[in-house]
Amino acid sequence: MDLLKDAFVLEVITCCAGLVTIRYIKPAFLRLLIPLFFLSAVNEYLVLSKTLPHSNYGYNFFSLIEMPVLFCFFYKIYTSAGIRKLIVLGGVFLFVYFIIDVCYLKKWILLHDDSLRIYNLAVIFLSVYYFYSILSAEYYRLGLDPVFFICIGLFLYHSLLFINFTLQPEPDYMKYQHAKHTYYSLIKIANYLYYLPVCYAFVLCYLNRNKSQVISPPGSSSHSAS
Repeated sequence: MDLLKDAFVLEVITCCAGLVTIRYIKPAFLRLLIPLFFLSAVNEYLVLSKTLPHSNYGYNFFSLIEMPVLFCFFYKIYTSAGIRKLIVLGGVFLFVYFIIDVCYLKKWILLHDDSLRIYNLAVIFLSVYYFYSILSAEYYRLGLDPVFFICIGLFLYHSLLFINFTLQPEPDYMKYQHAKHTYYSLIKIANYLYYLPVCYAFVLCYLNRNKSQVISPPGSSSHSAS
């Protein structure tokens, strides 16, 4: 229960940070993340209040919304036709696999951990590729780039989730005395490592309001675009 409360509080704080700074958030497509965090907070509240028949109904439904939103996010930060094509094809494949997973393989009452792990790997890859693109740039000011901090949060969050959902199905691992505690601890840490950098990214947009445009790395769209 403490884990759910922590997640709910972090989601509300992140949503509020986005709403307070929304007029300064650039590039403008980052504003699409605010409704996503709001929906996440509502979902967490429904789970906390035990309104849903089972918590996995809420988490599976939220994943149905989150996947296309994050793939749109990555699509917008790249201008390379090759990487954009990969994002579209990968996004469509994952979405179809998710529907098959929750409707026919696992059902809605079970967490879609198989498709979730592939989704985790996709987000990790796209985040790392962004890091590579800015590191390969001759000159780049990380401190002015909110997308960088959002990608850091996504990379850390999905890396820890991937570890969790890979170890959880292993019978030998679950026999470990502290397996359950480790599982929930990793999720709690992942939540903090995700929402805090995103909060900072929104605040950074406000701090950058009077500064010149950020130099865009190769393969990414201009971060000064509205």
